[in-house]
Amino acid sequence: TSSGPGRPAMPPAVRSELAFPPEASIIAEPPFQEYPMDNAILSAAFITLLNVLVLFVAMGLVGRARGKYGIKAPACSGHEQFECAYRAHMNTVEQTVMFLPVLWIASLTGFMLWAHWLGAAWVVGRIWYVLGYNKAASARSGGFLLSFLAFIGLFVLSAIGVYQNMH
Repeated sequence: TSSGPGRPAMPPAVRSELAFPPEASIIAEPPFQEYPMDNAILSAAFITLLNVLVLFVAMGLVGRARGKYGIKAPACSGHEQFECAYRAHMNTVEQTVMFLPVLWIASLTGFMLWAHWLGAAWVVGRIWYVLGYNKAASARSGGFLLSFLAFIGLFVLSAIGVYQNMH
């Protein structure tokens, strides 16, 4: 059984150890260490972690705005600045749902380098968007445009990668 493009097949003995490993081997010497992650996976994982950090910061800005403007949960409205922080966070959550699949698909179907840089551009765009939206609703468009264009690039690469790998 192949472990994926460019990775060696995992021997049956290792597969069975992964399925039913003895307790001591989990702690002492996991068998999967023999098969390090390839660059496409590490790159997409790194961008995914950056995305999680952006979401965490956006969540923190919502919490800070709740306290500053006295908005008690579960309310989602009440002061314009709170609503900007809330919408910046929720828009980023909504975009993340579409971004992560195309990042991973593009990375794993042959476009690792492009996916990495477009993913990084998406993260920069979302940071710009969140910080801009937290200042004023009108300050969010530059970040939105950058992240949107990066998303479109990842979507196109994903579609090409899936098509090429199907034929």
